Amino acid sequence: MRLLHTMLRVGNLEASIDFYTILLGIGVDDIYSICESIEQQGGDLYRKPGPVKGGKSVIAFVRDPDGYAIELIER
Repeated sequence: MRLLHTMLRVGNLEASIDFYTILLGIGVDDIYSICESIEQQGGDLYRKPGPVKGGKSVIAFVRDPDGYAIELIER
């Protein structure tokens, strides 16, 4: 997975490491399936995947354990 933003403040390092390495896992070509997996594992998916307004990119938003918004962009 490639992250577009690299500065993250965390309250619980272990929970954040688990979130970014286990819950999110590796980059995917199907944002719909990764979002379904995130929800099934109890992740906070607060903007379901879909195209951006007026565009073709498909995005979704999840919150990490500290409440930060993470934008997922389909390849």
